[in-house]
This record gives sequence, C-alpha cells and structure tokens, in this order.
Amino acid sequence: MIEQAENARLSRRLATIQLDSPVTFDSETYHVKPPHQDQLIDLLRELGFTTLLKSFQPSFAPAETNEVKTELVQDEPSAQKFVAGLPKGGALGLQCLLSPGSSMQADVQGIALSTGDKTSFIPLDVRTYMRPITALLHDPTRTKVVHDLKATLLVFHRIGLTLAAPYLDTMVADYLLNPNRRDHQLETIAFEVLDHRLGTGQKENAAPQSLFDEDTGSREKAAEAASVLAKLAPALTERLSDQGSLTLFTNVEMPLVSVLAEIERNGFLLDVEALHRLSKELERDLDKMIETIEGLAGGEFNINSPKQLATVLFEKLGLRPIRKTKTGYSTDEDTLTQLATQHELPAQIVNYRSLSKLKSTYVDALPELVNPETKRLHTSLNQTVAATGRLSSTEPNLQNIPVKGEYGLRIREAFIAPAGHTLLCADYSQVEPRILAHLSQDPRLLAVFAKGEDIHMATAMEIFGLSASHITRDMRRVAKTVVFGIVYGISPFGLASNIGVSQAEAKKYIETFFEKFSAVRALMDRNIEEGKTKGYTTTILGRRRPIPELQSGDPTQRGFGERMAVNSPIQGSAADLIKVAMIDVNNALHHEMPHTKMILQVHDELIFEVPEKELAEAKHLVKTVMEETGKKLGLSVPLKVDLGTGHNWRVAHP
Repeated sequence: MIEQAENARLSRRLATIQLDSPVTFDSETYHVKPPHQDQLIDLLRELGFTTLLKSFQPSFAPAETNEVKTELVQDEPSAQKFVAGLPKGGALGLQCLLSPGSSMQADVQGIALSTGDKTSFIPLDVRTYMRPITALLHDPTRTKVVHDLKATLLVFHRIGLTLAAPYLDTMVADYLLNPNRRDHQLETIAFEVLDHRLGTGQKENAAPQSLFDEDTGSREKAAEAASVLAKLAPALTERLSDQGSLTLFTNVEMPLVSVLAEIERNGFLLDVEALHRLSKELERDLDKMIETIEGLAGGEFNINSPKQLATVLFEKLGLRPIRKTKTGYSTDEDTLTQLATQHELPAQIVNYRSLSKLKSTYVDALPELVNPETKRLHTSLNQTVAATGRLSSTEPNLQNIPVKGEYGLRIREAFIAPAGHTLLCADYSQVEPRILAHLSQDPRLLAVFAKGEDIHMATAMEIFGLSASHITRDMRRVAKTVVFGIVYGISPFGLASNIGVSQAEAKKYIETFFEKFSAVRALMDRNIEEGKTKGYTTTILGRRRPIPELQSGDPTQRGFGERMAVNSPIQGSAADLIKVAMIDVNNALHHEMPHTKMILQVHDELIFEVPEKELAEAKHLVKTVMEETGKKLGLSVPLKVDLGTGHNWRVAHP
C-alpha cells in the first residue's frame, strides 16, 4: 500500500461520482416514446431476437388479414366437395389437432388441410368419409407441408393413416437455413418469412385454447397453421435454393425423416428385471462406500452437499483448496481428482458420485421410460438441434449410454434382442480421419487408408519416429488423441491435459503431426480463412454452419470460432455420410429383408434387430451398403465398417 499509494488515491478519485457536473436535466427528454416499429423489427430479425419478435405485429400486416375461412368436413359429400374444389398439384399444408401425450401415444383428433386460400378441418371421430381425404394425402403431385413431420408420421401410423411423399418439413427447412438457432417453432418461421403472426386472425370471442382441446378455437388455430404452412412452402424452397441447400434438403433431410420415425417406432427392447437387480447391487455398493467415506472423514456428513464436503476437506482434514467459487471452495470432479494426490477421501467421493449418477440416470430411470404398450424404449432422434448436422437423442438419450467401466457395460447388457433375434451393430471405422484425408487430400493420409492401415498406428510411427514393432499401446493411445484433437482443433494445453504430458511435449506432438501431414494444416488454415470471408463453413454435401465468432474482437471467442471452422466441415460431413447410409440401408432392408429393423443410430454406429436365420445376409447387406456410401459421395478414401453381433448391446458393440 505504501509503494502504491498514488495508484490507490488515483483509483479512489476515478471511482468517485462527480455530483457537481454542469448537467442540464429536462424531464420531457426522458419520457418513453413508441419505437420506430418497422426499424425495430428489422433490427430484432438481424440480431436473432425471435422471442421479442413475436410480441410485435407488423404495421404492414394488419391482424384482420390473417383470418382463415375454414370448411368443416363431416361427411363424404363435403369431403368430396373440398377435394374437388382444390387447384391441381401444389403445396398442401397439414396441421394435426392432437390429444395430450408423446408422438408414440397421442391420438389425432382432427386434421386441418389447406392450399393457402382454401382450408378444411376434418374431425377424425368418424372414418366413413375419409376416402377422398386419404386419396389427397397420397397424391404424388402434391407436396405435403408439415411442421415437425416426424411427429405427424408417428401419430398417423398409430391411427392407421399414411402420408405419402413428397414432403416439406418447415422445421427442418428452417434448421438448414438457420442451424445456429434453437427456436424453429412455426410461429417464429411464419413471422420471419411471411410477416404473419399466428393467432391474430381469430375472432375476438374465440378463446385462445390449446391445440390439445377439441373446440372451435383449437380448430381455427389448426386451420390457420395449415394455411400458413402451404404459403411457407414456396418461400422456404426459394431460400433453400438460394443458399445452395435445396438438394441436401430434398435428397437427404426429407427422406431421413421417415427413417427416423421408423427407428423411433421400432424401439429398443430393455431387460427391466436385469436393471432392477443391478439397482439393488449398486445400492449395496453405495452404502458400503458411504461407510468408507464417513470413516475417512471421521464422522457423518451429507456427501451430496458441496458445502458440507468443503468443510470436511478444507477445515477438518486441512487439505489445500484448489479453486474458489462465488459460494466457497470448489469440490467439482476436476478439483477432487487433483486433491486425490493429497488424501484418499476425494477419490472415494469421485467414485461415489460416478456410481450414484449411473444408478439415478440410467439404472433407475430407464425402466420408468419403457412404453407400457410396446414394452420397449422409444427415444426421440432430433434432427434440428446440433448445428453440425449430427442427430441427438432425448427421452431417453440412448446415444449417451456408458461404454466404459464394469457397471456401464452391465447397463448395456440390459439392451437386448427378443427371442429368435440378435443385435447387429455396424460402426464406421475412423470415419472422421478418413473425411479429413478426403478434404485435405494429404498424400500420406490418403496412402494410409488406401493400404487399409491403422491411422493411429501410422500417426504414432510418424510422431515418435519408430517402426510399428516398437509402438506401444500407450503410444498408439497418444497418437489417437492427437488425431482426434487435430480434428477438433485442440490446443497444446487441451492435448496436454488429455494425455498427461507437458504443454511443450503436447505442442511438439501437434507440430510433428502437421509437419508429417502438411496438407492437413493447409486445409485448416483454408477452412478458417473461408469461414472469415464467407461467414460460414460447408460440408461435402453443402451443409452450412455460420460461425459469427470468427469476426469477434474477443480473442477467446475468435479462438472458439476457429476451432469450429476446423471441426464443422469434418464432423458435419460425417453426419451427412451416416444420414445417406441410413436412408440407403433402410431402403435396401425394405426391399430385401423387411423383418430386419434399424433400431438406433449412435453417431457413426447403426444398430439393427435381426432374425437369427437372416443374420449372415443382413451382415453382408448392411456392410456393403454402408461402405458403398463413400463411393456414392465421391470420397477419395475407402470406408470400412466394423460389425459386431450378440444378444445384448455390450456383446454386439464392435
């Protein structure tokens, strides 16, 4: 303080508010005035504030113009009249009125159909008049425009209806146009594309009821949505074409929707009793761990309370804190792992938390999610979440079932095939390094895959300068981490923490890799530069990923953008590849082996349920079609698919 006295006085002076500044205050100046609405709407659109946008009604689109005139179809003559009065071909908007429940359990109470101007609502309590409507739903000259097509296909299948292609899913279209956006709701798309605010055209006496309620207000909402869907079709098609994404949308994303619906409908059989037994076993193990932990701590405490744990670790045991947070000293997993070098207790806490999470997240939770009708797990495969194009899985997340550790593997044992069937797992081997070789055209990488060699072994030989016979398992593991680290734009710091070496050594590994595979560095530099110039990166099928972070003035954000620019074309191309493979395999199975079912996708892996007598044929078909996908997309390297089979997922995983 003595040495820095002047700085302390300066800081105090700078932090003191001047109360005697000559400011003239006019209260009228500070009255809130209405905004320039059109300019504000344009700004909110530019900044992506979609929630705020919904609160504005554009001055150039008065609410009364949004009203939709709707016919009510209640018998066959009115159904025939509605269909006969439609213009030939064109887009047909379709909006379902659903009962509460998931797509696997909900019922369709009615359907609104519209060409944009002419709209009809069809209650589904009576089926005798459905023939003209069914013919309309199967008309190959009409594009059926639906928001969240997969959900509609699932509920249609449940009540015995089918919807024939061609399709246009406005949710998927908006996802391709705006992959970084989370909100792909119809209300947002209608407002952004058509300046139409859903719900503003309803009569004043029509209460804003839920679409789940079968009343006049809900029918009006469904009819308005169907009309908007029909009007969105040409506008979204034009935008996709201008962006260069129309072929990807038409040939990949739209055919994939029905494949995903089929996978979800098939479901995965779960051995519930095995998980109940495992739950009891885990409970006994956790009780023993609590006894051990309390013995090490010298008394009882709430293990799940970070505050009580911090008291035990840092006050009672006197361990040296690693990091402080707003609420006290950190007791997260990284901190406990570092503290484990000082005392046994932190390691026991890490093990306890790991087992406790396995029990609550999987062992106890999965049986509760089994569908009571099918006795299977039916995950939702989400097509419009990951900006890279990858699918995600929710309710439950079956892409995140543990693959390591004894208990994790025993959870996988509970995913089984029914009697007379077996599971077939087909996994693309090293698909992202192969795509890296294709995109970079690095001669060394291309040669490795052309010869059918192991890329991780080849990388280990290059970065360690040793022959194959001298490469240890640990060296190969380091090389594998380097390869995938390069794909994800890893830093020396990140690599060092992953493989447990110094930053200098990690930096040396990365530099050696780029020295040996120089075209990879050139590709990454090119991706970053193109990302800065264009504002986005693209995959082998033209999927765009906007990366605004590349223009950020914040070095941290800019570095994050550079890693995305490096990784997105590779991971996104892998996503394109597996999607095409899923479509092709599904088509081949339908034609040649209809009893073999695709039941899950986990990124580079497809899982099938196969009648045992068809297993040899199924293995040949799946492997052939998946490997041919690379040639179909023009890859410069051959694809390799590893197969595994077994009665449960643990055994079958290749």
